[in-house]
Amino acid sequence: MANFAISDIHGCNKSFLALLKKLNLRKGDTLYLLGDLINKGPDSIGVLNTVLELIRNKIDVKPLKGNHEQMLIDVIRIGQPKINPFVRKMLNLEKESAIPEHLLEWISQWPYFYENDHFVFVHAGLNFEIENVFDDLKSMVYIRDNTIMPEKIDHRRLIHGHTPQTVLSTQKQIDNMKPAINIDGGCVMYRSKKLAHLMALDLDFLHLIVQPNIDHQPKAKLSKEVSSQL
Repeated sequence: MANFAISDIHGCNKSFLALLKKLNLRKGDTLYLLGDLINKGPDSIGVLNTVLELIRNKIDVKPLKGNHEQMLIDVIRIGQPKINPFVRKMLNLEKESAIPEHLLEWISQWPYFYENDHFVFVHAGLNFEIENVFDDLKSMVYIRDNTIMPEKIDHRRLIHGHTPQTVLSTQKQIDNMKPAINIDGGCVMYRSKKLAHLMALDLDFLHLIVQPNIDHQPKAKLSKEVSSQL
């Protein structure tokens, strides 16, 4: 069975679908989604529905919270009526659209990290300044600059997102056997000439599969090949 990780989709569902087509996931494959599935991009609900469709197709999807999911959950806890405008903005909902309570409940249940024998998966990173790095949940969704101490995670590699970087920078982390691999290609930053990519990391071969952002391009500029993937 194949194993992949993707981070920081940020509502770019067309780009997400195009990348998934390249992965050719099959029943029993595992897909880690490292947070920030929502907000900023044009179709957060579409991304969530795509994930649910993967689950219905027996893909072992493991979504975890990013800082944007955390912000959504924090606002939900405040209660009505202040919640509605913020939730609608984060999920790209029109004023007349009903807030999908089942999706909010589902997101609130996502964990902050996953781990297996070879990797630790988290959205932003870990706080290596404390004895048990898994005690600091806030750092898992918000931290940016930290010094990796591999011995604190049993010398497994840390796979994360949160801080946008170029595909070349991620490839260098893989090639140079860095203890952490950042797979946030800044997909939603479509105006950037260096970013605006969604990356999937093949965890079995440490190979990158890359999809440029196609969500913010006018439909007339989409090639027939790309359009057929949507």
